Amino acid sequence: MSRRGDHQRAAVYRWEAEHVHPKDTGTVPFDEAQTIVDYVWARAGLTYPPKIRELARTARRTTANADRLTISIPATGASAVLVVLNGIERAIRLALINILEGPAAYSANTSEYCRYF
Repeated sequence: MSRRGDHQRAAVYRWEAEHVHPKDTGTVPFDEAQTIVDYVWARAGLTYPPKIRELARTARRTTANADRLTISIPATGASAVLVVLNGIERAIRLALINILEGPAAYSANTSEYCRYF
């Protein structure tokens, strides 16, 4: 990973720590997370939203994980902003890359995106 990527990611995390974390006091129950994903996906005019899955119980440092097809969160629920909405954002970004630039760009951007985030 390049030093520039580290700097950009660190800047995003600093901004989140200052502006988002203090206001992010809610938890979305696991059973309600799919409804939020479906709503955001529909409002964006997309079809086939990613499915919510349970994050592996052995995960210790990972609080959530997402790709185009799934968003994995803990069975106990997830932070409303940092986990659920970031997972949706990532899935939408990857879906739009696939739609606008084609499968080859999707594959390249998926690995590039995963490397930085």
